[in-house]
Amino acid sequence: MAHFELNKVRFLRLVALIIGLIVFISLCQGSTKVRTGQTSNVSKRDGVKNHTSAIRDVYDYIVVGGGQSGLTVANRLSEGKATVLVVEYGYLYHDDPLIARPWQPFDPGHNLFHDPKLMYNFSSIPQLGLNNRISEVSAAASVGGGSTVNGMFLNRGSAEDYDAWEMLGNPGWGWKGLLPYFKKSVTFSPPGKMLQEEYGATFDVDAAYGENGPIQLSNPEWAWPGQKVQMAGWSELGIEQATEGAGGDAVGMFWVPRAQDPKNQTRSYAVTGHLDAALARENFDLVPGHRVNQIMLSNDNRAEGVMIQRRGGNTISVIRARNEVVLAAGLHTPVIMQRSGIGPGKVLDEAGVDVRVELPGVGMNLQDHPAAGLAYRFETDFPLNPGSINAVQAQDEYKRTRSGPHAGGHNAAVFLPAAFFHYNDSLLLESIRVDDHSQFLPAIYEADASLTAGYQKQLSVLSGAYASNRSTLVGTPIAGDAYSLLILQKPLSRGTITLDPSNPIDGHPLVDYGTLNDPLDVDVLIAMMEFTRKWYNTDAMKRLSPVEYAPGADVTAYDDLERYIREHAESTIGHQSGTTAMMPLELGGVVGPDLLVYGVKGLSVVDASIIPLVPSTNLCATVYAVAEKAADLIKKRNRT
Repeated sequence: MAHFELNKVRFLRLVALIIGLIVFISLCQGSTKVRTGQTSNVSKRDGVKNHTSAIRDVYDYIVVGGGQSGLTVANRLSEGKATVLVVEYGYLYHDDPLIARPWQPFDPGHNLFHDPKLMYNFSSIPQLGLNNRISEVSAAASVGGGSTVNGMFLNRGSAEDYDAWEMLGNPGWGWKGLLPYFKKSVTFSPPGKMLQEEYGATFDVDAAYGENGPIQLSNPEWAWPGQKVQMAGWSELGIEQATEGAGGDAVGMFWVPRAQDPKNQTRSYAVTGHLDAALARENFDLVPGHRVNQIMLSNDNRAEGVMIQRRGGNTISVIRARNEVVLAAGLHTPVIMQRSGIGPGKVLDEAGVDVRVELPGVGMNLQDHPAAGLAYRFETDFPLNPGSINAVQAQDEYKRTRSGPHAGGHNAAVFLPAAFFHYNDSLLLESIRVDDHSQFLPAIYEADASLTAGYQKQLSVLSGAYASNRSTLVGTPIAGDAYSLLILQKPLSRGTITLDPSNPIDGHPLVDYGTLNDPLDVDVLIAMMEFTRKWYNTDAMKRLSPVEYAPGADVTAYDDLERYIREHAESTIGHQSGTTAMMPLELGGVVGPDLLVYGVKGLSVVDASIIPLVPSTNLCATVYAVAEKAADLIKKRNRT
């Protein structure tokens, strides 16, 4: 089988070479024909092209991935005269009412949080830190990407989260450099009178918003009654409410807007915010249902185009790019690079891929936000609570009034620095600075000194973050229910994403989150678990009569809590990032501050893969800001 796949890779490269030659000749002759040899008859009334016979031979820009970042960048690039093609593996479900509806999950009766047709269906490799359990890989396979399926929670990290990027060698990527793009990306509508007066919702437009961007931010005029009690409990523990969490001060307790259109209480996402505008333009095309097999490189390692294959089919086409190929494929971004001969030599050699540009950092530095939980029940809960929803009645209420549970009610969160919750934060800081954390890194890090050097630089930055009261280590939503999801925001563990050496073309990526490999990650979760128990025991929370059932009130010993976490924690909440890190080459970086891939001309990355250190926040708002900034960088250097 391995021999067959090796031959398949080489065969596809030969096919690509032949097709590329044919396309090159046709371009030189001024041909208007597409790859099938038929005359191109591209309809500009509908920019969605379901077959490559309906698109051009060459575009100014080819964007690989029609998710959140890809559609943002493509929309901005197509605002001028440049021609733009977006190639997306998933399909477009433009008028699906279950996407538009703010409520999740998709089908709780069958334990489905997401509609399966919108998601990839594969798992991680066994996780050593989770007792060799596997974790679901949470990644969207649909036009719009994560913005199509996420919880619509559009918060931002603290200023220090983004200043850390700048400290890692990326001038212009700190908070001051990103704030204009955070503002540019959204239009903010303040919480209504009920949320402000009854629930104490606060905001600061001047600090965080003020522009008319394509993504709508708002809060439904509805919330769970229990949220008031829960917020009072956190206040009792000394957790103050910040006026505005999106202005660089995402510490403590604060209200978070949702990616929700206040006019009709529907999801505002990359499709409605960016794709719809782009589809109206003559110079924009989207090809859904197609996979990019590899980037086509010239002899001098310039990205000249992409080789794509119809999903579920065998037709292979090559489309050329005049200016730039833009990678926005999320967790598949490093795998596409590896299939193209760009990446760690060891990984490529094992897969039988010829090394074109050896970049050790491609697929390394994987970070996510692992999570553990405390399960309680409320003996005296409010009659209206997340566990009391009648789905039929709630959907009817939403259709009639655009209110109620299906209009969304997940509006607030708590994010805490170490000093706020850790039982011995001074010992925690000493452990970061003194202990040898490199021993917990993936084994492949030993193959190149730049990877370890980059991690050591990250540790030096993280030690400052762990010591700061303006940088947070854990977060938990305030959602009105009895379960507390405790989310680790700054993990020390690192993972990898690599192609499958036994099936590099058609195989799923090998995702190793490296979850909780570093014992300090577990220590932080244990400390937050103990602090959260104090919250359940506050006087304010007595109104709900909380009773713990997992791991159980009698489980208090450190070793027992560690055992529980390793048996039940999850690797991901869908925040995969870091695998083509924006850092200097000598620190294992893959792209520079200009987002261009080292050693390759005309190839850039614009998605969460470039994030060198995952910020303490859900990633949606950050990805929009990164993509907006990326679009400006690309347009400036290509003068388009």
